[in-house]
Amino acid sequence: MAQGEYLCFIDSDDIVLPRRFEKQVSLFESDGELGLVFADALIINAAGETIGKFSDVYPPIRGDIAEALILHYCFIPMITVMVRTEALKKTGYFEKPGAISEYIKWIEIAHRSKIAYAPEPLGCWRRHERNVTKMIDKTRLYAQNRTAIRRLSRRYPDLKAKLGKRINRCFSRSYFLTGFFLATAGNLFQAKKYYWKAVKVYPWSVVNWAAAVFSCLPSKKLVIKIHHIIRAKKLPW
Repeated sequence: MAQGEYLCFIDSDDIVLPRRFEKQVSLFESDGELGLVFADALIINAAGETIGKFSDVYPPIRGDIAEALILHYCFIPMITVMVRTEALKKTGYFEKPGAISEYIKWIEIAHRSKIAYAPEPLGCWRRHERNVTKMIDKTRLYAQNRTAIRRLSRRYPDLKAKLGKRINRCFSRSYFLTGFFLATAGNLFQAKKYYWKAVKVYPWSVVNWAAAVFSCLPSKKLVIKIHHIIRAKKLPW
């Protein structure tokens, strides 16, 4: 329903920081080729207390943004995104509601337009026990991710050609993360399968091999405990 020249997105439990719109519109007006601008975000808890920054866990990667998003992770927090409406129309609107719909859309826009990043936090992403990303089935989430990336590569043959065999790193990471969250949840039987899938898709990763071998240790409690320790360190919020 929005009719503006620029579009922003905000979930009901998040917060926009002062001067966010002023600063991002200024970026757009300085470069007519920009299709999307984003910034860092503060992470807040249910009480509104700051517990970290988005970039602490997902630092932006420089270079070709579309490639970086596919090969690594989503480093664009939706709460800070402002997109030029015309750039969004060129790619089509979001396919359907879902935990990865915006991630795929940012890749499309980055492939067809310039992207700008402001390191200053311009929004607050609230983390609590009822977050959709916490409640969703991770196995299903990463399966949807792989399907969406394959669909995206068919839609943009030039992007697929640029990525070449490197796209295997994307699928390997997806299998690895599925295994990691399954192991954290105590399902080592399934976790092993996904870790070995990660190895099969991208056998040059030491991390893939280490996780696959470690998950086969006879002490199930130890393996699960180590996964919890790693999760707490890598994903503190």
